[in-house]
Amino acid sequence: MRKFVNDVAKWISSMPDIADKLKSKGGRVLDVGCGDGWASISLATTFPLTKIDAIGADSQSIDNAKKNVHNEGLENRISLHQSLI
Repeated sequence: MRKFVNDVAKWISSMPDIADKLKSKGGRVLDVGCGDGWASISLATTFPLTKIDAIGADSQSIDNAKKNVHNEGLENRISLHQSLI
């Protein structure tokens, strides 16, 4: 599987109000169309106080995302959901 490679901290820092919210306790992200979960994992790693809800329509992608999130030890910060649509 291929990891999401991007300098998340750099592009989010261009939006200081968003970066401040993600750096504070209680920061939340909704990742719609999460695929295999790599963007959520990258965000959770970059912003350790942020909680993420990630949703996707494809059951195989959600299964992959669950494995990836587990392997990264982020189950307590990333919640994965399969949409019904």
